[in-house]
Amino acid sequence: MEKTWSFLISNLITDTQDLIKTEVELLNAGIREGVQDKMHALRILAVGLGLIAVGGVFLLGALSEWIHVQAEIPLSSSLALVGLAVVGAGAFLAYQYGFKKHNNSKS
Repeated sequence: MEKTWSFLISNLITDTQDLIKTEVELLNAGIREGVQDKMHALRILAVGLGLIAVGGVFLLGALSEWIHVQAEIPLSSSLALVGLAVVGAGAFLAYQYGFKKHNNSKS
């Protein structure tokens, strides 16, 4: 009877170890797959943002050309006006949602 109990306990421990090893392997595989999916999505997002940036540059160039033609001012001046507007918008957003928010949280 004692051999039977020790045999059963030994089998129980072995089966538990095998189960834990299998679960860890499945967890690792799931994590790897999740990371690969996230990296793929990140690459697609980066390409999309790059295309948006290039398109934005062309649109700003077209806006500068339109201002140049409509206002009959030198092209360099219209480029400067558009650049100033973009820098101003960026500075405003940085102040409103970056520096101002950061300084308010310290108070």
